[in-house]
Amino acid sequence: MKNWKGLRPLIAAALAGALLLLAGCEKTPDTTSSQTPAYPVNAGNASIAQRPASVVSLSPSLTEILCELGYQDRLQGRTIYCDYPQGLEDIPTVGSGANPDIEGIVALKPDLLLTQTPLSKKDVTTLSDSDITVVMLSPGETYGEVQTLYTTLATIMEGYQDGPEDAAKAFQPIDDALKAAQEKIKDSSETFVYVMSAEGNVATGDTLAGNLFGFLCKNVAMDGADCVYDLDKIKEADPDFIIVSASVGADQLPLIGFDGLTALAKGNVIEVEETGLERQSARMMEEVNKAADFIAEKQSEQAEASSQQESGSSQVPEE
Repeated sequence: MKNWKGLRPLIAAALAGALLLLAGCEKTPDTTSSQTPAYPVNAGNASIAQRPASVVSLSPSLTEILCELGYQDRLQGRTIYCDYPQGLEDIPTVGSGANPDIEGIVALKPDLLLTQTPLSKKDVTTLSDSDITVVMLSPGETYGEVQTLYTTLATIMEGYQDGPEDAAKAFQPIDDALKAAQEKIKDSSETFVYVMSAEGNVATGDTLAGNLFGFLCKNVAMDGADCVYDLDKIKEADPDFIIVSASVGADQLPLIGFDGLTALAKGNVIEVEETGLERQSARMMEEVNKAADFIAEKQSEQAEASSQQESGSSQVPEE
């Protein structure tokens, strides 16, 4: 019996250790899903209770982003200006963002209406009474804000768990394209001005276009606002390159006050399609790359010319 009594503490300790081991081997429950449910999603000025099965878009930008995210099959209505990508032709149109066909939208019975243009209180009430959730999303004014727009839209469509991943996948090619464009530029300290309209409006620092092209070179109108910048300051800065909207045209620059700029005399002028930049989708990178290719080519030409000039001046003439 003495031996048994002596063993009892050892047995008790062994049992306690076994219980602790079993407790440690127990699988920890995954609380992620319970902590962050997919829905409701709060976005813009609304709360989306569940995954929307059908959507009407009153914004060409949001329509393009929806398609890039892979949600085109849920797009039930669009504006007359939602003309990209291909395949939207059979989707019913419901007016425009400024003049939406509210009766037409109600007739389509979507779960969700997306817009970047404010609707009247009366129209919002009519849509809400028809169980249509209205979400107003502001356009991005910087590259980062556009990326956030992708994430917000994907989260609306797929919830907090899957939406951000969809957005990251869709935005990665845009990020890669921007980095590739930057790598083409040999001297990012050179300057540019982007002329947006025949009235002389330029891309200031608070515009998406000014921000995007600013990844390539320095924007001389960076400290301006609302697309307004003193023309005399632009002439004083004398930018190395002029980017101009194709709707304006390079040939119109001397007629709207941009005569006398060195870039104009050297032919350092590149036209871009403003629509591609306004849509805030992957298409904006096409215009950024177009500008990057042009600037890189001109920089190479200038570097070669300088090299030849230095080589020529270093040669000693024969006697």
